[in-house]
Amino acid sequence: MDNELTAADAPERGTSGGASAAPGMINRVVAERYEVLEAVGSGPLLQAFRARDRALNRIVAVKTLRPALAGQPGLVERLRAGLATVLSLNHPNITRVYDVGEDEGDGLLFVAEEFVRGIDLKERIRRVAPFSLTAATDVAIALAEALEFAHARGVVHGDLRPQNVLIGPESQIKMTGFGLAGAQSLLSDPDTLLRTIPYAAPDVSQGRTPTQSGDLYALGVVLFEMLTGDLPYPGDGPIQIALRHAQDPVPTPRTLNPGVPRALEGIVQKALGKRAGERYASASGLLADLRAVRDALRYGKSLSWSPQDRPSTPEAPASAPVDAAGASAAGAPPKRESADATVVMPTPPAAKSRPPRPAPVAAVGAAAAVATAAARPQPETREVRERNWLLPLNLLLLFLVLAGAAALGWMTVYFVTPPTEVVVPQLVGKTAEEARELAAQEKFALKVVDEQFRDKEPMGVIYQMNPSAGYRIRENKPVSVWVSKGPKLVEVPDVRDMSIEKALRLLRQSGLRMGERTSEFDPLVARGNVLRQNPEPGENRPRNSPVDLVLSKGEEPPPPPVEPEPEPVIPEPAPPQNGGAGGETGEGGGAGGEDRLRVFTIRYPVPNDAQQHRVRIDVTDKDGTRTVYDEVVEPGARVQHDVEAVGKSITIRLYDNDALRSEQTR
Repeated sequence: MDNELTAADAPERGTSGGASAAPGMINRVVAERYEVLEAVGSGPLLQAFRARDRALNRIVAVKTLRPALAGQPGLVERLRAGLATVLSLNHPNITRVYDVGEDEGDGLLFVAEEFVRGIDLKERIRRVAPFSLTAATDVAIALAEALEFAHARGVVHGDLRPQNVLIGPESQIKMTGFGLAGAQSLLSDPDTLLRTIPYAAPDVSQGRTPTQSGDLYALGVVLFEMLTGDLPYPGDGPIQIALRHAQDPVPTPRTLNPGVPRALEGIVQKALGKRAGERYASASGLLADLRAVRDALRYGKSLSWSPQDRPSTPEAPASAPVDAAGASAAGAPPKRESADATVVMPTPPAAKSRPPRPAPVAAVGAAAAVATAAARPQPETREVRERNWLLPLNLLLLFLVLAGAAALGWMTVYFVTPPTEVVVPQLVGKTAEEARELAAQEKFALKVVDEQFRDKEPMGVIYQMNPSAGYRIRENKPVSVWVSKGPKLVEVPDVRDMSIEKALRLLRQSGLRMGERTSEFDPLVARGNVLRQNPEPGENRPRNSPVDLVLSKGEEPPPPPVEPEPEPVIPEPAPPQNGGAGGETGEGGGAGGEDRLRVFTIRYPVPNDAQQHRVRIDVTDKDGTRTVYDEVVEPGARVQHDVEAVGKSITIRLYDNDALRSEQTR
């Protein structure tokens, strides 16, 4: 399979190091087998190339250790050991690793694996999130199946995130990056941490060995991001993000996307448990719940259930075997079986053995014999002994019966006439004051657990609650809520007379984002620099607020000489023919010319600056504004594209990496 490799560590597109390391590798034959064709990216550990396997005549991805890391023997050994464990992974949702070894020439560590054409899941989330419920569930099922397969073979991923998931042109889902977590844990640069920490479980962030439970936690984060387009614990730095994973309440995707059903919400929250014991015990359990959601979406079944509703049921200990006589093998008393329980009856104590009584002494005369027999104490009969022993037992049984009757009566009163219950109303999105009024009306207590700054909720608005809306609780029981303190205010920096790149970087560092961007001619400010901004520098604005920028187009050039446009040509009876490059053809334009079909040939030489360029052409004509060309091209290429437009006035804009390079109105 051919692909554009966009995996993380598997390398990521656009990260530094791929292009600079490529020239020394292009056309090289690694291990006398893999002919390197082109560089496709670079990540924290590896740089990746598209290569041809000469032995099998197929395209593969060859990844080699970045040159800057080659002098760290501990890292190299850990990477070699990790990659050796994934050679046995052969699953439709895992990129197949074909070969791991070292080049005999310079000892270069390399791995050859399946080459997948497509984009990574992070880019897909950026483009289309939030996903539809079906799409998000299908992707999560594919990832859970891959984890189930790997975990069954003792292989833990340790770095699952959307950058490590490839989506092929026919929607194939491929998980990559197995075997890299051990070596990557030795890297501590901020860029690597900012990519990995948002998906790391609290126990993994604390430096423990990656576990299967940590993989399931990461899958929960990925599912949250697909359903909402946001991370569950955003932050400005790796330390802040790790602390939020460990301390903040488990978020619910329904606060960002109310269309998420309760079943998917429960799956996400169970996967994001703070401790391993609160999460799914295995990928199989998570996979079963995801498949149940998929079936419900297909067949219109209810999704009002949640995996968090299921109580844990510990296994009951096995009973001791009972022999044919009714006594247990261990010599325990016999058991009396009933439909509801097994009652053990006590065995009465054995009667004390008595010495045989001596024969009565002979008496003189019958009267003496009768008197002697009457005066002698009579021996206890068996019936008398059993009656004397059963009396206290009967009293004990009577007491137990009375106590059971009292307990049964109390339980009957309790369950037949239970205490008053209330249904928890929806509090998310309401102010704390409105929630207090509802609590007084519905007769439940309101408990504010925490107040935090939130970029998306106004001050005083509830953004999370527990239990969720719709649960039944007893009267006066508390409902916990989390209240927003509103967005943090930041000071707007002064970006005037800066280049657009520097201005964007400064705005991001200040917690702001670029808003609307326009351009004007100005003879004093260099072309491409910021001419004006709104809001003005020094004003306070909430985090993530937009700042509108007006860019300078430099000194206004003199107007070009006006050339008369050729009159519309309406061939008869043949249909109208398009003119040459840059020409026009009329289609029933009449005197006004509003419906003329006009054709322009756009030519653009791409700068040869060793980086990829995304070239976009937008056209505004009688039918509105649309994009007619949007491609990523190599440096030094020449773009030529024919543009068709209708109308008397047509504006064509050409952008290079989102920077306006040309704007013409004809």
